[in-house]
Amino acid sequence: MNETIFENIGFFLNQEDLKIGASEPVSFGEDEHFQLDVIDLPLHFKCDAEKDGIVCRLYQRHQFGISEENPICTIRFSADGSEVMGEESDDNSVFRFGTADDSGESGNVAMARVFLRTASFLRRYSIENHLVDEWEYYDAETDGILVKNKEDSTIQLKMVTRRNRPSLIGTTLFGGMEMCRPYWDEMIASMMSENASFEELLEKAEDGDEDAMLKVADAYYNGDDFDGIEEDKGQALFWYRILADKDHSTAQFNLGIMYMKGEAVPQSFEKALEWMKKANENGDDDAEAYIERFSAIVNSQKKADAGNAQAIAELAEELMRFGMMVDDECADDFLAQSVEYAKKAADAGIAKGCWILGLAYSKGRGVETDLAQSARYYERGSDLGDAACQNSLGVFYVNGEGVRKDEKRAFALFQKSAGQGYGLAMYALGRCYQFGTGCKGNMKKALEWYEKASALLDNPELDAKVAAFRQLADIDPNWGEDYDG
Repeated sequence: MNETIFENIGFFLNQEDLKIGASEPVSFGEDEHFQLDVIDLPLHFKCDAEKDGIVCRLYQRHQFGISEENPICTIRFSADGSEVMGEESDDNSVFRFGTADDSGESGNVAMARVFLRTASFLRRYSIENHLVDEWEYYDAETDGILVKNKEDSTIQLKMVTRRNRPSLIGTTLFGGMEMCRPYWDEMIASMMSENASFEELLEKAEDGDEDAMLKVADAYYNGDDFDGIEEDKGQALFWYRILADKDHSTAQFNLGIMYMKGEAVPQSFEKALEWMKKANENGDDDAEAYIERFSAIVNSQKKADAGNAQAIAELAEELMRFGMMVDDECADDFLAQSVEYAKKAADAGIAKGCWILGLAYSKGRGVETDLAQSARYYERGSDLGDAACQNSLGVFYVNGEGVRKDEKRAFALFQKSAGQGYGLAMYALGRCYQFGTGCKGNMKKALEWYEKASALLDNPELDAKVAAFRQLADIDPNWGEDYDG
């Protein structure tokens, strides 16, 4: 046994992270205690290193935590983890880890070894990278160490506390599984504050209670008719900032949203991105998706400000996407900005700007619906060789929307677009050949274009159609000859 370093420490990691200890020799200090929680599986592992060996226990995690009295299995290993000194299993456990392998070891033992080696790896990594000193004030009741695999194949270990701990998969009373917060300190705090008045919550918040701070901030942000609290974004911002400065991931996420929308602060995607990155670092599950979008907008904005016309079109597209993501009054602002930037791009001869404007006028996004105006922008984009505009204009000619119906013109536009590898146009060509729209019907050619489209599009209905047409072609060699639509 080594020197005792960790008296009681818990790690959070995903199932795929268990492989980090695959070849790790087992090494612990006497009287060390570890816990591992698998975020995306309802499994909890406890490891107790004693003088004469190591006791490992695997638990099924429920939405309210684990039952200490009912482990899935208890395995006693020798001090170096090489030998099994004893095994006890709960025959009624929901989880089964396979039968005995060639060496005669049970699936429970094999799974316990995986956890044991992972725990040993995390112990060694923490010591070698001098992380132990950073965890001097670790509290097992409220803290944990989050394990994150980085893109360069290295790992990051970060102490997370209270609300910054990750949500975990747990089994429900009815046998299902759902994301939950099986932390006793949170559940007790929630029960204590569930019936508290706003004045009582505010008093607790002013005394530094972080759970109360978040409830107060949320009440100000949304307004609370029951307690007679009027919406006050400024007060919400005040409390979110206090929490965010304490590395509270939910508050950091909410600050990012407020900067995105310009609520009680000047609208700024750069500031929004900063806060989302901090929220992500502190374990917020939703921040990562926003980081990608915010980064795209910030990068496009910088290039657009420098006069790059293509970047102006990309910025217009990102703003349009954001306008479709959010579901409140700021959506109209994003869509209006998208149209403004798209017009600048279109005036500079950028085809994507024409496509965005065509879409905006056809769907009423940031402007009043005007199919004729939409068709004109699609026409401009088509003349510039844009495949998306050619396809959309083709749809207009098929349906006679914004233009006089002209199936042959539509067919020619679909051909141009499909020739550039545009999947939706390939699908449209398949339909033209199937129904004889703007051309002679030919099921073999329809199948050919449907197959090409199916390879590019995520469309189960199209995949089923391709499979059915292939069966018909196999049955009848003459299937699919030219016919009048």
